[in-house]
Amino acid sequence: DEGRRAARTAERLGLPHLTVPCPEDPTPWVLGAARAFDEPFADASAVPTWGLGKVAGATIRAALLGTGGDEVFGGYRRYWLLGAGPWLRAVPAFVRAPVAAVLARAAPPGARLLRASADPEGLYRGLQRVQAPSDARSLMGTRLRGLPEPQPIAGPTTAEEAMADDRRRYLPYDLLVKEDRALMAHAVEGRHPFLDRRVAAAAARLEVRGGTGRGRQKQVLRAYVREVIDPDLAAVGKRGFAFPCDALYADTLLPLAEDTLLSARARERGFTDTTAVRAMLKDHAIGRQDRGAVIHVLVMLELWARKTLDRVSV
Repeated sequence: DEGRRAARTAERLGLPHLTVPCPEDPTPWVLGAARAFDEPFADASAVPTWGLGKVAGATIRAALLGTGGDEVFGGYRRYWLLGAGPWLRAVPAFVRAPVAAVLARAAPPGARLLRASADPEGLYRGLQRVQAPSDARSLMGTRLRGLPEPQPIAGPTTAEEAMADDRRRYLPYDLLVKEDRALMAHAVEGRHPFLDRRVAAAAARLEVRGGTGRGRQKQVLRAYVREVIDPDLAAVGKRGFAFPCDALYADTLLPLAEDTLLSARARERGFTDTTAVRAMLKDHAIGRQDRGAVIHVLVMLELWARKTLDRVSV
């Protein structure tokens, strides 16, 4: 929760500050986000973006957004984890799996890193996935199960390559789509100062430096924030604009997931295997394995299918 930090920064700058809390039951937000997209869009942060847009749309028509700061100034931790890829990939599979299972409870980020290192397209692609391709195939229904395996395409191996890859793929096909649809659902236009061509061109001339430690990414941008905006803010570690899928799909959003994914229509559609999905929901609900992000992906897929294929309101 960054509310207190944001309030202090706003006070220091003499700006009005409004906190938009996520409701205890965000089902209306999930359904609203699903309605805003004409494709099965699975980035869970679209849900709080839609909720934020709903409140903002009551008073404003345009908003300045921070999107692009990470891709332009090197802010994602995954950029600086790529150096671990070669030696992690050398860990034998019979060692990787049990160690990752232990780390899943004790140190989830370590488990994710270890599993990502085995990705057929390399560590960077593995860190970006919601789940491994083999796990995704185990949930596929009859309509999708017979599709051929896609040919692996090697992903970035350095921070510079990863930043360029994100500007070419992640920004235009995920983040900017998310903000455009989720905000414009409430007639709010998002604008992106960090993606101004002059800012991006100046950043491209900088030497790429950083690290996985607290507050080491985006050093040039942090220096500006420290001098001009808020010295305390410049020292804060990076946090994502995340939707707490694990907690919510084990609690208030579990009925939505069950009603959506275990329905007769979903079973007939054949996108997912109902038996495998039921087992996943149970494991997640009892805390055996956190699968909230995957559950959200499947919920959004089925809600899109109902809206677009079945022509029913969601």
